[in-house]
Amino acid sequence: MIAKVGMRLKVLIDLLMTTLLVAAFAYPFTANEYHEANGIMLGVLFVLHHALNRWWYLALFKGKYSSRRIIGTIINFALLIAMLVILVVAVPISN
Repeated sequence: MIAKVGMRLKVLIDLLMTTLLVAAFAYPFTANEYHEANGIMLGVLFVLHHALNRWWYLALFKGKYSSRRIIGTIINFALLIAMLVILVVAVPISN
């Protein structure tokens, strides 16, 4: 029961993050305040997403690395670094 609730929460967070990311791309059509609030919510969900999926980091050095796992890990770290850079750079730019 608890595992089902946890998985549903993870899926809900992922869906919210996807929706907020698409909405963030609509910046030319929205007010700046909406874009900034959207970014703050996305950042909070990003941190929560990584906290809920901390097992992934714990499993990095376990098991064998196939070419698919190597590519997936590289993509995940590239996305992590890109999001962290966006979060750090967005704060001073924000009004």
